[in-house]
Amino acid sequence: IAPIDIIDISNTSMLTQVPVEFIGSEDADLAGSPQWVHWLMRDDNGRQIASGSSELGMRQEGTAIEWTGTVDLIGDGINPPIQDYVVGFWIEGWDVAGNPLATESNSKSDPVREPVELDDDHELQWVRFGATGPQLTIERVSADKEVVSVGADIEITAWVANLGGSTNSSFTVGFYSGDDLSPFATQALAGISDEAIPVKATWKAKKDVDRVRVVVDIDDDIIEVDESDNSAEVGVSVDYAWGLGWIDQARQNPVAVIGIILAMIILPIVGAVSMRGGMRTSVFEDDIFFDEEDEEYYDEDDDDDDWE
Repeated sequence: IAPIDIIDISNTSMLTQVPVEFIGSEDADLAGSPQWVHWLMRDDNGRQIASGSSELGMRQEGTAIEWTGTVDLIGDGINPPIQDYVVGFWIEGWDVAGNPLATESNSKSDPVREPVELDDDHELQWVRFGATGPQLTIERVSADKEVVSVGADIEITAWVANLGGSTNSSFTVGFYSGDDLSPFATQALAGISDEAIPVKATWKAKKDVDRVRVVVDIDDDIIEVDESDNSAEVGVSVDYAWGLGWIDQARQNPVAVIGIILAMIILPIVGAVSMRGGMRTSVFEDDIFFDEEDEEYYDEDDDDDDWE
């Protein structure tokens, strides 16, 4: 019944005295017989990272038993837990007759389960290491263009998330061009809970700069368990000098460019044909007439000629 769901690692020094508490039942008398709690730490891939044990205090009333104690989960500090590592516990002991405690749901491969009514994460056997306080991260970063010319405007979008407890404190997100130490744009967020928020900035492409970096909490205003995931970057290819961005447009939108080229070829031809057609109609209307009454054709230049 302790710890439940999550062990806060925002202050690792406290892991030397993590309180544990278990309840159970036993018909036999356990008085005067020591019991021990064992623990096993695993990483997020299920590999064993560390283990240990501590002696427990025990109080028995009838068949009801309560064990209490503390465990040191970092020992000499060689394998400190990080975000999303897990730990499982089981109890070893004997009754006054020398019979061992039952190992069902109480072993290395099958740790003691949390009571269903106290569990919130639906993982009864393993307790997760994490943060009850804020845990900021950059989930991903994207650019609206991948290949651009020098001086082109690119919209950079970063998704800022909080994997831990909510924070009401403000913090700043910074956008950096390449390895620059000063951001070209910043945005302040008042707070964030269990969500991801898109933050945007416009970057003007620079020669010899191939990426944009985004950092959350650039002023370290928020105390976090793990700050290694507070930055992320997106690659951008600046391939052309200023004014040659149409080359990239041709690469990314070939159908549109082909349509423009065809229009440039066809429209002059259509215009020329229309002009020639207009000239022919004008000549016909000016020089040749049809007399509906006499049903004869005549040429105004040859009035003396007869037509049949």
